Amino acid sequence: FYQSRYNLPQLELIRDYYRYSCWQQAIADSITGWQSQHGQQDLLIFSFHGLPQLLDHRGDPYRRQCEASVDAISKRLGIKSGEYLLCYQSRFGKAAWLQPYLEPELQRLASEGVRRVQVVCPCFAVDGIETLEEIAIRARRTFIEAGGESLEYIPALNDSDRHVAVLTEILGSGVA
Repeated sequence: FYQSRYNLPQLELIRDYYRYSCWQQAIADSITGWQSQHGQQDLLIFSFHGLPQLLDHRGDPYRRQCEASVDAISKRLGIKSGEYLLCYQSRFGKAAWLQPYLEPELQRLASEGVRRVQVVCPCFAVDGIETLEEIAIRARRTFIEAGGESLEYIPALNDSDRHVAVLTEILGSGVA
C-alpha cells in the first residue's frame, strides 16, 4: 500500500532494537549510573509495556524480545536471576495480558519482606505518562501501601547525549 502512493519517501524500518549492543549497554549504564548516585536496592525490576496474551499466543515475538532484553542487560550488569524481576505494566480491559503484572508483584514482594526496589522501563525511549505517573507515582504508592519502604524509578534515556549516540549508531547501521 505505502509504496503504491505517489511522491512518498522511501522508508527503511529498523527492527529488533533490543538486539543492538549499544542500546543494551546504554540501559545498563543508566542503571549503574543511577545506583552509583542513589545506592542499590533489594531488587531491580524491569517493567515492560504489556501486550494482550492472545497476541503472544498467535506468535508475536514481543515477550521473547523483552526476555532477551533483560537477559542481555542483566549480563552487562553482572546480576543473576533472583536479583531482578521482569514484569509487565499498562494493561487495560478484561482480557489477559502478559504476566506477571507489575502492581500485584509489588504487593507480593512487599508482603514477602522486600523493602526497597528500583524499577527501570527499558522499552520506553523517553519518559511519559506510563513511566512518570504509572510507575513513579501509582506503582510507588501500591508498593508502599503494601508495606514496602521505597520504590525508585530509574529514568528512561530521554534526551541524554548517550541516547543521541545510541540512536545515531542504530540509524547509521540501518540506513547505510
